[in-house]
Amino acid sequence: MAFPGVCPGCAYDLAGAEKLKRCPECGLVIAVGSPCLAIGCVPKHKAGPVWRRFVWIAIMLVLVILSQTWFYIVTWQPWLLGVLLLGCIVAATLMIMTGTSVATSTEKVLFTTSGMIRSVWGESQSTFHPWDGTERCRCKGIGVAWQRLWILDDSNRVIFDCGFRCRTESLSAVAAAAERYARGEVPDRAEFAGLIEDRMQPGT
Repeated sequence: MAFPGVCPGCAYDLAGAEKLKRCPECGLVIAVGSPCLAIGCVPKHKAGPVWRRFVWIAIMLVLVILSQTWFYIVTWQPWLLGVLLLGCIVAATLMIMTGTSVATSTEKVLFTTSGMIRSVWGESQSTFHPWDGTERCRCKGIGVAWQRLWILDDSNRVIFDCGFRCRTESLSAVAAAAERYARGEVPDRAEFAGLIEDRMQPGT
């Protein structure tokens, strides 16, 4: 697809700036009119606090114990069964409400010569990660149509980790194109030939 019509760094309208090599507002190196690689993906979010795992484990343990001992509890202290069940329901509800929203998990990611632009699918607000020239891309086939992609820095720290849908035979081309962009280069048109038909769909 074509380079975005606004600067990914400051959202400046780039209409009429096709011949410029930098954004006239923030000075970001841009390549207006050059193609960029777009994928729809489900990014891997950072693991939540450890205490949340213990809470979920505690809820599950209480439910398992209740499923095996409910008869004895009813004959001993009937009210205790109701209190424990209500406590599990309230705790699980609070955990779900304070967890990561599934509705914001699907993203559109644009790889450009300037950097990587991420936005929640269907929303206009985006975040921008400028390249520093040391990033590398690594891909792994998970299945026939579902793949995984990592963007790493020079110390092998993961900058971006996501799952995305594309054909297995296109996976190496995606990785090669992403690395070319990270070096500030536009991939050859031939490298895009097999990727055009692999456009991602939201939620897949």
